Amino acid sequence: MLHWFCTLNDETWQHYRTLLNKKLLRPQQAAVFTPLMDEAACNLVSYLRRKRDQGGRVTDFQGHLFRWSMESGSTAMFNQHLGLLSENPPQLAKDFITSIIDILDTTNTMIAIPPKVHKALNTKAWRGHLEGWQTCFGITKQLVEEIMERKAEEKEEEEEIPDLVSYLLSVKLNPEEVLANIVDVLAGAVDTTSNTMSFTLDTLARHPNIQEKLHDEVVRFAPDHQAPVTQEQVHKMPYLRGVIKEALRLYPVGYIFSRILNHETVIQGYEIPAGTNIVICPYVMGRDPKHFDNPEEFRPERWYRENSKSLKAFTWLPFGFGPRGCVGRRIAETEMQLALIRIFQNFKLEQERPEELVGKIRLVLVPEKSVDLKLIDRR
Repeated sequence: MLHWFCTLNDETWQHYRTLLNKKLLRPQQAAVFTPLMDEAACNLVSYLRRKRDQGGRVTDFQGHLFRWSMESGSTAMFNQHLGLLSENPPQLAKDFITSIIDILDTTNTMIAIPPKVHKALNTKAWRGHLEGWQTCFGITKQLVEEIMERKAEEKEEEEEIPDLVSYLLSVKLNPEEVLANIVDVLAGAVDTTSNTMSFTLDTLARHPNIQEKLHDEVVRFAPDHQAPVTQEQVHKMPYLRGVIKEALRLYPVGYIFSRILNHETVIQGYEIPAGTNIVICPYVMGRDPKHFDNPEEFRPERWYRENSKSLKAFTWLPFGFGPRGCVGRRIAETEMQLALIRIFQNFKLEQERPEELVGKIRLVLVPEKSVDLKLIDRR
């Protein structure tokens, strides 16, 4: 049941993926998603202010960023805010995020023992897994039906369809197909983006000089806290993009992936037959001194265009590559860019723990310890 869309391998998958690529992977699509995602980033700032203790400390950043990631990602799916970052989130929003958490937690439990065993024994993990998916599908179905009702009342189609649901309906997928695609994209995006942001913020808190460089760039190109952030402003921030690339190099949440060869090939003199499962580990590649100078150093400047000649192709693969590459890449990058801009417009981060945050393997790479940071107002 988990990741229905990702596990398809036939022409059906190719059909759905082609449709999603046209909507989600176009560079200009980021501008369509930006306004509501920027609102979610602003709401995150207000939310974090409420979560600070008297000393300015915020604990369990992973949990808070999970809420933000789901709120922000949902704007791309449904063109509306769920309210997860508000003081009193609506029940639908609370049920929705709980269902996603249940799905992820029970999936981790069932990794060691095949799901069919859990199903046969009707284990607690299996029951929780089913309940999580049922709730998630039920709420998503309600949101999809609301969009269908709104579209039925509209007299004219929008020139640029802002949300993924409306787009999939416009290309004549039936409601069941829309529902399955939306749930799969959303379920696969929330945990990955929130954990990447956790690693990023912790790293910046431990590197005040890098944090100040990022702050300087942000206030130079987006000085107005009240004005909307645009993609034109983001494109002027190479250091911001370098920070995200460095975080993904050192802490790729998709720490490992595999591909099955569909034809015989030769790699470094070794003949590898068709049908072989090739395993690729972005985590190891990103820390290999053969690929990156001083690989343990967090240095966003290495991603500047003028330094691109020193970087080897295919050594940075946090989103995978090819037909099975991450379909939500543009959404994730846009979310993180906007959140970092809004956070560093408003806060200076401090971390009492000087050592590097260690990752551990869950379904994806996640911080081993709770990310607890002190947020100091810039003004």
